Amino acid sequence: MKKTAAEKSYISALCKIIVLLHFRVSEQGAIKLMRVLLNRIVESVSHDKEVSKELTNLAGNLKSLDRSPDEELPQDQANTILGKIFNHIQI
Repeated sequence: MKKTAAEKSYISALCKIIVLLHFRVSEQGAIKLMRVLLNRIVESVSHDKEVSKELTNLAGNLKSLDRSPDEELPQDQANTILGKIFNHIQI
């Protein structure tokens, strides 16, 4: 699907914020969830090589923090993490 220039700009700005996130080794669930999300996000910013490179670096860092990188995050655990995030966001 084609994106407008405004959509591309907005996505790139969000990605620049994502790369500023820091994860603790003890946050294995959040690390695994972000790794899954990053796979999809990198695809959507292929138009911006700089942001794509930064996200790929973040993905590599997260993989090195993941104690069991081949193990998938159970859906119920992902839902719990996302629920905690959404409970802290006030719209």
